[in-house]
Amino acid sequence: MASNRTIASIVSIALLLSGVASTTLGCRSSNLLSGVGSSASVISPNGDGDRDFALLGYSLAGKSKVSIWLEDGVGRRYVIRENEPRERGQYQARFDGTYAPNANREDRRILPNGYYDFVIEAVDDRGKSEEGRGKIEIANADTAAPEVDNLGAVPDTISPNGDSKDDETLIHYGIGKDAEVTITAVGPNGEKYLLEAPGQKKAGLYSHDWNGTVSGNLVKDGIYEVHIVARDKAGNVTERTTPITITGAGRPMLQITKVEFSPTAIFLGGDLSVKIKVKNTGDTLVRTMGPLPGTAYATNMTYNYWLEEDGATPKYYERPGFWRVAVMWNLAGSPYPVRWGLPKDLAPGEEATVTGTIKILSRTPELRFWASVEQSGVGFPGGDVGIQNVRVGY
Repeated sequence: MASNRTIASIVSIALLLSGVASTTLGCRSSNLLSGVGSSASVISPNGDGDRDFALLGYSLAGKSKVSIWLEDGVGRRYVIRENEPRERGQYQARFDGTYAPNANREDRRILPNGYYDFVIEAVDDRGKSEEGRGKIEIANADTAAPEVDNLGAVPDTISPNGDSKDDETLIHYGIGKDAEVTITAVGPNGEKYLLEAPGQKKAGLYSHDWNGTVSGNLVKDGIYEVHIVARDKAGNVTERTTPITITGAGRPMLQITKVEFSPTAIFLGGDLSVKIKVKNTGDTLVRTMGPLPGTAYATNMTYNYWLEEDGATPKYYERPGFWRVAVMWNLAGSPYPVRWGLPKDLAPGEEATVTGTIKILSRTPELRFWASVEQSGVGFPGGDVGIQNVRVGY
């Protein structure tokens, strides 16, 4: 059996040389539209690779707007192309047995088995209209579309700003048939973002986490339409959408601008004073937590020293999305055991000063101290700053 490609090539050559249609046509003699024909009289759009499509050929004698549709036995019209501008020349349109039942979505549906008239219409700049007709049969069609259901987003409003509160959403959906699935988001100004590249999925339930970023970059605030598009091997396509609102998007960043450790020579058991100035250099709010500035530490303590009323749960354990300043020294028993919160949450551009004390209990001639900022759940961005050697007398 000849392949679609072979048939298409033969028809293309025939159309080019003679303009004679390959099927019996109802095309009127004209100077605008000619050579209307199909590369196959029967197609079987079911995804098996055999006779899945036909090429509908035609020639234009001048610039025109072209529409192509099919008509069934009772005159129902199924639009394939509509008012598409074309210059003078010879053309082929691929017909895979599908039509668009909804002009506002990407949905495609394969037509049921049966006999159809295909119609190609050309309208020139003066409004003159001409059409050509032919016959085509659809057989062994797979008309079962890959339905998309149970679509939603929880939560449907997010604020991706690193504060660990509604920073991401879970997009959930189900597909009723094996299909290739693509997920995109369309922004408030029509900009389109790919969230998940096309990939084959079995029928079932799925989810996709979205934190408001595309390729590592945050999108702008606004209402976004998330599109789930499922396409089966036959050519049926189903598109469904759900809205997600993004508000308060931004990246928090806390930067240390000055560090002071004093005195630089201290007796064993003395208090080392610490003063750290910081600035919010990000574009969203920096949230903070305890211990409060001024809280007194000793070198044998950590921020987990303070407990809740149950006497077992640390009061100031790391909480993702919160920021503090932290102090480390060379003989510390754990990473950055001393941590203080800011006096308050900082808006972009705001500055604050954090002070506190550390009682020196380490019996060693010298200690090396430094500071950093802590983004809980992430680490210590900005590195180690303000390194200072402190002599200890005893």
